[in-house]
Order: sequence, then C-alpha cells, then structure tokens
Amino acid sequence: MQPPTSLPPHSPMAERIARVYPDLTQALRDLADFVVDEPINAARLSIHDIAAHVGVSTATANRLARALGFSGYAAFRAELIRSFESAFVPVDRLIRNLNGRSNALEVMAASLQEDVRNIEATIRGLSAEGCSHAVQAILTAHRIYVVGMENGSHLAAMLSNGLDIYRGNIDSVGITGGGATAARRVRRYGSRDLVIAVAFPRYMADTITVARDARAQGARVMAITDSPASPLAALTDLVLYVTAERQFAANSDASVLAMMEALCAAVAHSTRGAVDSANKYTRTILRWLDMDSRPGNSGSPRRTTTTRK
Repeated sequence: MQPPTSLPPHSPMAERIARVYPDLTQALRDLADFVVDEPINAARLSIHDIAAHVGVSTATANRLARALGFSGYAAFRAELIRSFESAFVPVDRLIRNLNGRSNALEVMAASLQEDVRNIEATIRGLSAEGCSHAVQAILTAHRIYVVGMENGSHLAAMLSNGLDIYRGNIDSVGITGGGATAARRVRRYGSRDLVIAVAFPRYMADTITVARDARAQGARVMAITDSPASPLAALTDLVLYVTAERQFAANSDASVLAMMEALCAAVAHSTRGAVDSANKYTRTILRWLDMDSRPGNSGSPRRTTTTRK
C-alpha cells in the first residue's frame, strides 16, 4: 500500500487549512496549497527550504503557521510530521528487519511464530459476553453487509462466504466495489440490518465513512479491528478485537482471518439446521469438485479397462 500523496480531506490539518483558506492572502494560499498537495515533502522541508520552494518568504511561512493556530512554523511542521508517522510505521519496521542478518528459513519461521502469538493474544482478549453478542447479532439480522477496503475487501469477502453457508441475505463490498458501492448499499439499511466493518492499520477512510453512515441509518454496526484506539471502535455496537502485529507489513491478515473463521464456527454451532445447510451446500458444489484428488487418492487420472470381446 502506498502512503497518501495528498493531505486526507478529513484530517485535522486539512480541516484547519479549509477553515482559514478563504481569508488567506495569495502568498499564504500558495503555501497552503503546497502543504495540501505534497504534505510529505512539506513535512521534510525546513522553513527556509519550503519558502524557497514555493517562492514566498520565511515570514509568510510563519504567518501561515500562526493562522492555523500554531505558535510558529516549527510547531506546525512537528504536527504535520506526526500526522504521517503512523502511515510510515510499517516502512520503518521493514527497514529495520531488512537490515537484520537472517536467512529465508529464519524469517519465515519468525513470521509464522508471530502469527501464533497474535492468535494467542487474541484468544486471551475474548469474552463470553462479546462472543455471544456477536453471534446473536449475526443470527438475528435481516441483512448483513461486510465492508472492508484494500486487503480488508478480500477478508470481507471470505467472511461473507463463510457465513453464507448458514444464513442468507449476506453480501460484502467485494474486490472491485469500493467505497461508493458500499455507501450506496448501506443507505438502504435500517434497524433490522447489520454492517460488519473490517479495518486495521493503516485504517482506510472509506471503511470508517461507511460504518458511520450505516450507524446514522439506524443499522447495527459490528467492528473487527485491532484496538480501542481504532477509529471504528467508537462507531460500533459490537467489537471483536484482533491482535494483528506484523514485522514486514502493516498488519497480519492471518490472525484476522483466524478470527473470522472462529466467528463462522460459532455461528454454525448456534444455527439450527447447520448440518443440513452444510449438506445442501456440499451437494450444490459437487459438480465443481475434483473428486479424483480426494483424501486417500493419489490424484492420478483414473485408468479404465476395456474388455475385448
């Protein structure tokens, strides 16, 4: 995933700039435009360098900082840097790990052990009440929509497929739908419906927006996310927390998927007629199964014997 190249429109810094922009002089607007369009470069430049780059004076840079509510350019720049720190955490971890002296076996084993630790930590964080409420929300919802962006869209599709065996009226944003499709779908949801939002660092703004819109429509919202600090936590009725730390990426999809599979198992356990549903599903997909590769079969093509008459 690439870091953002422009300032996110709903970020605190972007909102500060938007509030004062109509009252800025042209020189201040030129500098503000550069900050919005290239915030990473702006954060890296000293006051003298940014003034020279935009073609304004250092006094203008200080005036913009004060107009935005900062004591000076140094305080403004520090806040701008902080706003992007979380986005670059995975990159910093990757750099540290690539500088280590490990072979492929050691890296792969360490990665798998990290997933084991993530799952163990996730298990320790489960509560009987939280698990029960999550399952009941799924079983009693009229419609369910699972939403996630980027890697979350693949995970959302897998959760949707897993639950679909045991109940109908479930869908996900899909691989190509995107935020606009999700927003269009949830506008028809109400108090009988459930939206399951999946978001982990780096949190995708579209997922947060869809969860907020669903809640405004009166739908119940369940989150699968990493911690109470997640922007989803305050928007949802139910939260399943997953420890998803990863040294070579933003987060671990493996532990998130493990939680989703555990949730599907709990739903199956609580669903009347779960065995019948599973049998019907299996009969439906039989025509697409490679029966020659079933367990106990070598996978070799069957030999047919012809008897001469």
